[in-house]
Amino acid sequence: MKQAARRVALETLGWVLVVAGIAALVLPGPGLLAIFAGLALLSQQYEWAERRVEPVKERALKAAAESV
Repeated sequence: MKQAARRVALETLGWVLVVAGIAALVLPGPGLLAIFAGLALLSQQYEWAERRVEPVKERALKAAAESV
């Protein structure tokens, strides 16, 4: 029961971060970093998210380096 609640909480947080990151792409904020964080959480449950973590991570780090 405890594991199921943890899984639901992490999955919910992952989706919230992905949606917030998508919104932050057009609004001010670190959109790619939020998307990366959300995908990192979702990759624990979903294989499709695991495949997308690395490309998003590379783009997020590149964008962060360019903005500094």
